[in-house]
Amino acid sequence: MLTFYCPECWSEIIGLETHCPVCGFELAQDQALSFEEKLLRSLEHPVPERRYLAIQLLGQLGSQAALPGLEKLLDNEVDDIYVLREVLEALSKIQGSRSRELLQKGTEHPFPLIRQLAERLLENRPAEKSGVN
Repeated sequence: MLTFYCPECWSEIIGLETHCPVCGFELAQDQALSFEEKLLRSLEHPVPERRYLAIQLLGQLGSQAALPGLEKLLDNEVDDIYVLREVLEALSKIQGSRSRELLQKGTEHPFPLIRQLAERLLENRPAEKSGVN
């Protein structure tokens, strides 16, 4: 049986619902969101594999809009090293000084594997073009 989640509050819902029984979100509204907006919402998805996929895709898209959410994950994720790894990989694909700053922040992370990955990604990152933020 498939499990569905409200894209607003991430509560489990029955697939036939039109509104979330917890927060009242009209589920049809989700269809009006852009692909990037859906991915941004998925950064908080309760299923880890969905979050991993959203992070990967936002990195591939070079999503500047993802930077606040990726920073939040970098700051607050304490148990899931896989999320942290995906965040750093995504940051390495997003252009601009802010993504570079967040990668630099990763070099100070408590997990040695995360620090090492951030250092390697920074070393392999192409130089920034002038005028790119």
